[in-house]
Amino acid sequence: MIRDQGMLGRGVEGGLIENAYTLRIMNSDEKLRRYRIAVSGLNGIALGKVPDAAVDAASTHSLVVSALVVSARVSPEAGAKGSLPIRFDIEAAENPSLRRQEKAVFIMP
Repeated sequence: MIRDQGMLGRGVEGGLIENAYTLRIMNSDEKLRRYRIAVSGLNGIALGKVPDAAVDAASTHSLVVSALVVSARVSPEAGAKGSLPIRFDIEAAENPSLRRQEKAVFIMP
């Protein structure tokens, strides 16, 4: 997982703060897998529009996602300026036992 280094956190419509990330999902199975992606770690954090996370057999797929925080709904400790820890949860849609959790940071301007 790579956070967009060129963007430290920006305001977007609706009073939200956005950080962009690139997730690279590798599928070592012999069949196509679809993945569900979620984010957690801050009150009010949610994913922006997530493209289809389908990865062909024995391949790697990159997709760009945005994590959004509703600033008016963030608790005071979660809304502090700076680098805040979050987690991305990636889970195979057909087999929830195939899951991975990745640590990341959310930059609050």
